[in-house]
Amino acid sequence: MPAFITVVTPVKAQTDVETSAFISVEPNPAETNQDPVRVTIRITPAPPTPTRVAVTFTRPDGFIIENYYDTNPDGSQNFNIALLMVGNWTLKLSFPGQAFVDTYYLPSESQIMFTRLPPPPPPWSTAGNWASKAPMHEARSVLGVAVVNGKIYAIGGSTASGFSPSIPAFAVFGDINIDEFVGTNEEYDPATDTWTYKASMPTPRTVFAIAAYQNKIYCIGGRSIVGSVNGGYTGVNEVYDPATDTWETKAPMPTARGWLQANVVNGKIYLIGGAPKGTLNEVYDPATDTWTTKTSMPTGASSYASAVFDNKIYIIGEFSSNLTQIYEPTTDKWSRGTPPPSGVAGGAAVASAGVMAPKRIYIIDMPGAYTPSNQVYNPKNDSWTIGTDLPTNRVNFGVAVVNDTLYVIGGHTYNLPGFFAPSAMNEQYTPIGYGTPDPTYQSPSPSPPPSNQQPELIYAIAAGAAAITIIIITAVALKKRHQKNKFNQR
Repeated sequence: MPAFITVVTPVKAQTDVETSAFISVEPNPAETNQDPVRVTIRITPAPPTPTRVAVTFTRPDGFIIENYYDTNPDGSQNFNIALLMVGNWTLKLSFPGQAFVDTYYLPSESQIMFTRLPPPPPPWSTAGNWASKAPMHEARSVLGVAVVNGKIYAIGGSTASGFSPSIPAFAVFGDINIDEFVGTNEEYDPATDTWTYKASMPTPRTVFAIAAYQNKIYCIGGRSIVGSVNGGYTGVNEVYDPATDTWETKAPMPTARGWLQANVVNGKIYLIGGAPKGTLNEVYDPATDTWTTKTSMPTGASSYASAVFDNKIYIIGEFSSNLTQIYEPTTDKWSRGTPPPSGVAGGAAVASAGVMAPKRIYIIDMPGAYTPSNQVYNPKNDSWTIGTDLPTNRVNFGVAVVNDTLYVIGGHTYNLPGFFAPSAMNEQYTPIGYGTPDPTYQSPSPSPPPSNQQPELIYAIAAGAAAITIIIITAVALKKRHQKNKFNQR
């Protein structure tokens, strides 16, 4: 049975009325399910015009989230909320600037309700291990991460928090009115577990594509404008050089879009799908700073997960379909693989290199009671397995891989009916089988040591030396003859 906050009490004529309810969340006995809390706001009789209600939740950790509602024509407003944190919550209802007479009513004060957390679902898998690492300095969601020389760079994103009900968790930042874009750039060193601020990205933005090539990081597209009717998307292409801690601007992506990924194959950067052009395939050549267009993706996708495996690009999932689409740049052709066991939206993917663990594509997504958050794909035999779930409830994070170890960084938390907040978390995943190279992995051949010169070169040098010797001998002989003649003339 749900817990209800529905008791009403008369309020005398006054303005700026406030009333509060206190909700205690207890640890859950394993055999019970969660009791949702249903909040009902009712004014009786209904006012002639809708009344604005400010609803403020204070979580046990002190985090405050506020949103505004207008009452329905009958003077009511209600919603359910699942309180997913143990401790005491405070719900405050206020009516700023509203005047009430004796016949108007509000929820009673100090209603103490009890609810219990749902039992934890059984783990999908215990394949691989997670560990908490040092968090970022600045909590951010919908950011980009890339690796250069063993260091991870977390760039851009949004620091926004608030309340967005009735939409999927990953789609919160699809709201064109959510801003607080940042260009923050932090460098993480896995060897020392430390973060360092670096030069910020010139154009603060979210949902952009990011890729590393020749020790530089390319940040392309994304959303940079708030409230724009076209989504606020940009095609800007900014490049970061970690060696000099500087940025430069390159030729922009021809079609402004976001919610897409960037993949590098044979010296080219591929920008596929995204919003609003969900099938487009545009290719950037860093060597010439130019763009070309290739064969479009068969089925449009945005907010998907993507990685490169054996020079093929894998586009996996998205919010409205659950496909594995495979692009081969050398032939400019598309094919399909087996879909993942569970849908993917707001997650990210990386591929292990096989140096320290089996070669696989790892798709990390938001944990759910009925969906795995760590899906592992083997392109060699087109099969899927399940890894240990991501420990924390977050989405729209970045994922990086260093020495076949994964790092899941940032994102945002999401609690029903729609409370979201940025995260600074950094969690490390060690895949199952770590420590044993993939059977197909071949170490790069060491450069051969300097060898003796080729015979042709030796002969050329010898011939040259002989010529020099002959010239010197001839010159000495001529000099002696000249001196002898001078002596005879005397």
